[in-house]
Amino acid sequence: MAQSAIVAVSPTTGFTYRLTHLFRMSFSHTLTGPPTAGKESVSSLRIDVQQVRGIAVLAVIINHLQSAILPGGYLGVDVFFVVSGYVITRSLMNQSENTQTARGFLKAFWIRRTFRLWPMLLTTVVITSTLILLLGIDFPGTLLTGLTSLFAVSNYRLIQGRLDYFALNVESDWFMHTWSLAAEEQIYLALSLMTACTISLSRRFRYSDRRVLTVSISALSAASLGLALVPATSELIRFYSSHTRFYQVGFGAILALTDERLRKCRPLHSLMSRYVALLSLAGILLVFLTDVSAGRLSSLITSLLTVIALAASTNSQQQHGYVRFRVLTAIGDRSYSLYLLHWPVQLLVFTYFESLIIRATLSIALTMLLGWISYSAIEGRTRHRWMGMKRRTAGLVPCVALFLSTLILAGILVVSSRSSTLALVDEDGARCAAGESETWLVGDSHMDVTIPVIAELTNGDCRRFGDYGPILSFQEVSESSSGQRSIAAVLGEPADLITAIEVAAVKPRVLYVIHFLTAFLSDPQTAPSSADFVTTEWRDSSGRKITREEFGLGIRQILVRVSEAVATSGGVVIVTSPPPDFDWLRRPIEDLSKCNRNFVVDLACRTLRTPAVISLSAHEKRRAEVTELLNALESVAPNLAHLPLDQPFCNIDACSNFHDGLRAYVDDDHVSSLGRDLIKPLISEKTNEIAPNTLTGLECRSNTSVFACQIRVTGGRSAGYYRTPEFITPRPTVPPLVAKSHIDEAGNRFCVELFQTGQVAYQPGRC
Repeated sequence: MAQSAIVAVSPTTGFTYRLTHLFRMSFSHTLTGPPTAGKESVSSLRIDVQQVRGIAVLAVIINHLQSAILPGGYLGVDVFFVVSGYVITRSLMNQSENTQTARGFLKAFWIRRTFRLWPMLLTTVVITSTLILLLGIDFPGTLLTGLTSLFAVSNYRLIQGRLDYFALNVESDWFMHTWSLAAEEQIYLALSLMTACTISLSRRFRYSDRRVLTVSISALSAASLGLALVPATSELIRFYSSHTRFYQVGFGAILALTDERLRKCRPLHSLMSRYVALLSLAGILLVFLTDVSAGRLSSLITSLLTVIALAASTNSQQQHGYVRFRVLTAIGDRSYSLYLLHWPVQLLVFTYFESLIIRATLSIALTMLLGWISYSAIEGRTRHRWMGMKRRTAGLVPCVALFLSTLILAGILVVSSRSSTLALVDEDGARCAAGESETWLVGDSHMDVTIPVIAELTNGDCRRFGDYGPILSFQEVSESSSGQRSIAAVLGEPADLITAIEVAAVKPRVLYVIHFLTAFLSDPQTAPSSADFVTTEWRDSSGRKITREEFGLGIRQILVRVSEAVATSGGVVIVTSPPPDFDWLRRPIEDLSKCNRNFVVDLACRTLRTPAVISLSAHEKRRAEVTELLNALESVAPNLAHLPLDQPFCNIDACSNFHDGLRAYVDDDHVSSLGRDLIKPLISEKTNEIAPNTLTGLECRSNTSVFACQIRVTGGRSAGYYRTPEFITPRPTVPPLVAKSHIDEAGNRFCVELFQTGQVAYQPGRC
């Protein structure tokens, strides 16, 4: 978001002289006071541009503060792209008219850009990185984004990280907002190179710089707009990439190149132009207030409205603004500082305060205060320092500053990665796709943390069925003063699950039952004191109280019924017993992120860094009843297997919730992303061991359609699972695994072939 003061040029006066003279002030403050000697008057400055910037930055701040207030406020960034294109192109043309060579032009332009943008960016990134490390309120990923922002590539860092800009929260990246600065600088690089080439060619062939640039930028903008609107471009790429944002900067650039001619031939009356400009601003505000879902179209509309507002503004609006409101102009002057600071300030406030009123008040007050201070102390002081330097010195200073800042940030990143053992925390991971699937899951909260493993192993081709209900559920009986609940475990009713299996178009080849059965079957005296609940009663499906032993028999019967239903289609059932549970946190820590990067921590945070260890004998005693039950089921139900998930966390003596110094749990009994990585090989190995996974034949019943043929899959503990094939054309050139002649219901003969890929092709005639 480049800021500058833009001159209002009268087409009837000396254009070249005034433009050359006034653009020397292109990166100076906007003067809002009365004219004084030795300074440009207010009338020579584009106050309307600064007010558009002020509106845009306020929209972004409010949207990030509370998106419900201004749902489309994030589109303020789109306004900045257009305004920056307009400003930077005016600056480029001014620089080109005062430079004899393309090389000299590029040097002068990028020295100005460096002194204009990087001092404030460097200061913000270094101070914020140090702050979040010392306060312990974020992770190394944020610092990496900050480091990439210094090299104007943080937008691609965010694309690579698959971050969702529209779901920002307290735990988001503190430098996410720098993506727009990176995208702009990448576009400026393209524009400056295009201008340099134009300078070189125009000096040789004597043609108009403006005409060539206008045609070139128009062509690139059209291509960029096409890429931004085409559905094949993902929303993530469309939002962050510079090539899909070029058209917005291009719109502003084209306006800057044609503005003089436009104002000469503009048919609108000045009063009409004033209303058109104000209506365009009103349209922008309306888009901001609208809960937009079509991001591509909204970006285009916002960009066009911004172009119209700038093109239609009258001389009076350029000199005094759209409204006579100096505060809005001052906010526009400081929009770069405010934009850089607002997001770290909001995340800092959000970390420590829950009340929306307090958050809003503190965030806005701190953003404005720090924005005003930084503008006066840093941005306003450094932007013109290059003018008094030699060209070589002016180019060397930012390079040294960037090198030193990079060293500081790299050091902070290394310290952050090593400052505690909590370098890895829980993440959502992959999820199961909706729809029919050969892989089914049923279970409790342990299924939630295991789903990413199954989803990764199946490429997301898995189906979640219910939660506790089909196997068991629970009812709260009482709650102690410490918050621990006493519950009654209730036998589930698997009828719905069995019915779903029977009527499913795609039968389950593997059904995972992932339950924390230990908590419902073991002696309550063995439960950790920190457990959220302790089972003190057991009931059947009708609610009648039964003994723990009877409850175990009921679980056994339910699992047998489910395995029988799955066996009818040749599938298998894998029942897990969970990793060890620990008496670890005792009391939950509301904001775990505060403990992750702090050098000095309180007792609760220290607990998170201290491994919990239980003896192997205590762990085995805790799970003995469940292990015995599930192991015994393997002989009763041949297609059922017990998979204990405790192996990666235990050795011959004890079990721990840490692995190689890193936390493998997020609480007393749920694993982190590291813990999931540890249990993934167990799940994969057990699945390959017992599930049918070998293509052995092609079953086609006579007098039925070719498309009724099914693939037979065997292996593991299944006599045969039948899978609906994927039919392909044309026939592959590789030899088939199986070839079979088939006569359909109309008496036509076909050769049906099964290939190693699991795909099927057919053609008329015999095999």
